Amino acid sequence: MLKVGLIDHHLDNFHTNIFLDLFKNELKDEKIVFACAYESDAANQEKDWCAENGVARCESIAEVIEKSDALMVLAPDNIDDHLELGKEACASGKRVYIDKYLSNSYADAKELLDICAANGTEMISSSSLRFCDGVEKIAADLEAEPTWMYARGPGSWPWYACHTLAPVLRLMGDQVERVIHTGSEDNITVTLRYRDGRSAVIEVNDAENMWEGFDWEFKVKVNNQIVTFKPGDHRIFYGNMMKEAAKFFKTGETCITPSMLEMESWLYQAVADSLKNGNEWVCRD
Repeated sequence: MLKVGLIDHHLDNFHTNIFLDLFKNELKDEKIVFACAYESDAANQEKDWCAENGVARCESIAEVIEKSDALMVLAPDNIDDHLELGKEACASGKRVYIDKYLSNSYADAKELLDICAANGTEMISSSSLRFCDGVEKIAADLEAEPTWMYARGPGSWPWYACHTLAPVLRLMGDQVERVIHTGSEDNITVTLRYRDGRSAVIEVNDAENMWEGFDWEFKVKVNNQIVTFKPGDHRIFYGNMMKEAAKFFKTGETCITPSMLEMESWLYQAVADSLKNGNEWVCRD
């Protein structure tokens, strides 16, 4: 069994619970066990997640690193804590998965990537929608490069927009030249212009009824044909993400590259900057 150590703000959250359940059930043949865990906000939790789930509690991040073969930095509801929670893991030399996306701050994300590079640590981070069935099928059957993509989804930028952006970066790649935000704070409309002239449009809408009227939808143009898809069953795309994490932990193989992670982090910052600067184009250096 490969022993994975968890580093979290509070362990009792949807992501940690579903990942644990997947490795105990559908993904049991991956032979991954959550061996130990640390939560930074343990004092404010109503129940003992570790005791309830048979996971050894650690009193420090260093202890988790010592007792684990690979590491997961979670905190999906506390992205701003990723730098503080992830620094020791990224310096450990052990393979690291950081949940959802690296940071709301490009500077923080770049610091995590630089720590990994300086210490020979392999690291991935992703929204599970990067691995939803629609993306998996298109990625497997691609005979030509997509020339255009449209993605829409609920939530705010970047906290939930990561799920809408992830399929775009998976299928279109990370060679974005410039980006512009032409919407407003609650009505995000983003255009990505790639260095080779291709483009993608992303819409993210934060509304009281967004789950009813603005669910995820994706369109991709390949060979002058448009294919439309939706994410499908959440348990399947979470499972696909954990399959990718398991493969990465065991072999180091992954479709997620450091350059892709840096571009994703830059985009979160650049879109915010475009809105702040009066909806102007922001160019990648």
